[in-house]
Amino acid sequence: MSAQLLATELHNLITESKRKHQDLRQAAEKSLEEIKSLRVSEAQFGAELSQRINFVNPFIIACGTKNAKFTGIAIVCLQRLIVSKALPRSKLSPVLEALREATSAGLDVQLKILQALPSLLQNYSTDIRDDLLVTALNICFILQSSKNAIVNNTSAATLQQLIVSVFEKVVAEDKSSYENTVGEAPVDDGVVQLKAAALDAYRIFNDLCLLTQSQRPEYLRFSGLPQTFGLELIESALTNHAAVFATHPEQVYILRTKVLPFIIQALSGRPHFAASVRLFRILYTLLKRHLTLIPKESGEALDILTHILDQDTTIWKRSLCMEVFRGIFAEPTLVRRIFRMFDAKEGEKDVLKNLVATFVRVSTEKPVVIGLGHQSTIPVANPYSTSADQAVLDASGVSVSVIAGSVGGAHDTGISTQWSSMRVPCIDQLDKTDPPPIPESYVYSLTLACITSLSEGLAKFILPLTVPGERSRRRGKPGSSIEGGGEDRPDSPASLERSASFKKNPVPVNPLLLKDHPLYLDVETCALIIDECWPAILATCSTFLYAALDSEYYHGLVRAFQRFAHVAGLLQLTTPRDAFLTTLGKAAVPPNVFTACLNAGQPRQPAPSPASEAPTNSILSNARGLLSVESLVSQSAAEKTRPQSFDASSSAL
Repeated sequence: MSAQLLATELHNLITESKRKHQDLRQAAEKSLEEIKSLRVSEAQFGAELSQRINFVNPFIIACGTKNAKFTGIAIVCLQRLIVSKALPRSKLSPVLEALREATSAGLDVQLKILQALPSLLQNYSTDIRDDLLVTALNICFILQSSKNAIVNNTSAATLQQLIVSVFEKVVAEDKSSYENTVGEAPVDDGVVQLKAAALDAYRIFNDLCLLTQSQRPEYLRFSGLPQTFGLELIESALTNHAAVFATHPEQVYILRTKVLPFIIQALSGRPHFAASVRLFRILYTLLKRHLTLIPKESGEALDILTHILDQDTTIWKRSLCMEVFRGIFAEPTLVRRIFRMFDAKEGEKDVLKNLVATFVRVSTEKPVVIGLGHQSTIPVANPYSTSADQAVLDASGVSVSVIAGSVGGAHDTGISTQWSSMRVPCIDQLDKTDPPPIPESYVYSLTLACITSLSEGLAKFILPLTVPGERSRRRGKPGSSIEGGGEDRPDSPASLERSASFKKNPVPVNPLLLKDHPLYLDVETCALIIDECWPAILATCSTFLYAALDSEYYHGLVRAFQRFAHVAGLLQLTTPRDAFLTTLGKAAVPPNVFTACLNAGQPRQPAPSPASEAPTNSILSNARGLLSVESLVSQSAAEKTRPQSFDASSSAL
């Protein structure tokens, strides 16, 4: 900070205020004399100036004059004093009031105020609390209601930054054991004593929830907060400081009594797209990070999501639900936790079972859209629209579905990465007030993604636990003798061959037998998920197995079949294992061969002549013999015993 710059600005105030503002001129003259009397280096200038209590008086007075020129000069100087930590701590309250009075000035002044506030909270974090913190936040709220887009967006970002800094103070306070409690807040079983930063965070977050619900705040002196912006502030606090909510029961109390009930009530109604996006984002954050803290409310929220997916006909709302579920199924630990907290517990609702049962109904609701048939086919694009045409129509605001309907209802058939996915998911489109164009098959592609993620999560968790340890690979100690003939000796060639074969293909361990393993509870949960949810999972997979899928989706579906069957087999769950293998095998056989196999068991018509009868031991005499293991084994044995033919021509060569 340059003393010369401050002296110049003070001289300007003196020059401009000679006639009308005598108090401002006198205060500026005194401050100018104080600067001239300082004989310190530039590094010590800020610390020395902070001891001069009356130095900031002319700037405070200038902001109160409502004069644009005076206010502009004062804000520039105050901003430099704040950054240099040159403000006297006893003058923080008048300075904040001066900044609040200057909010009615021009654009440049408003932006400089917003630039100064984060530095003020950072450099004077121990002093800006309680009423001073309220004043700082109110300045942002006032500017956030500005009609100027630049000021509005800047104030929104600044307010979000200030709220994050409030929670950062809580983190720092929790690490310190020297702070004393200054107040209390309600919790589930009474009240809890709080330190200064924790009390500020509780009051601010509680008022944000009240303002978002269009209620009167208890602490902040502001009203009329837009609901979408309030939801963004709540999400910002939950995302950036999840640990604070996990360790502070007063914050959990707000989540349980205000946040989740409001979300459930709002989603049960008809919120517009912009509000719905933010509601779903907050709900996903709570389910992902704080499920165990609010179990009852989380179960109700999951039921609401399942109900919307099953009953609602609005495609963008169903897409938001499925995007939340896609995020949940991408977290295998979260899926196991949900099942353990609800489905596996007596007296609780079947959350995961109801969800996968809903997947069955979703997969079969529009067979024409997914191209459901007697066998799997490739997707077929709408012949009346190309990607270029669609881009032009989207840019002009014309719906492609309207054009397609006018030419006979043509549409894309099947699920393909070309038209069944979105470049930006609905849940990330915070800048949209209206829902974007959503492919009709988008919900079904998300359903496939959930099934694939579920199978992958089960396989990645179970398969490593089935690898046998060193002890299980040893048949006996080295050098031990085995009684018997030469064929059973450890050093015999046959024994070495068997040992090498066993090492190459060891028998997998059933994880359900590892009851002393620290992850046994999760293993048991995985087994319960497969045992109780496999009928719905199989029904969903079977539907898509006969739909029109491109190579990527079809490969993922077959891999899901493989993983479910593999995990079920390793856990020795024979019924789901055989069901998945049977369904996959039936789909792998060509329809004409399968029909021939079915007809083979029916009585044959008598042949017209004995000469035309095929040999009874021929594999082609029965279509079922094509897939008969016994026939293939006998044929292989016959080929081994058959003498090799002698080629005379080769010997001649």
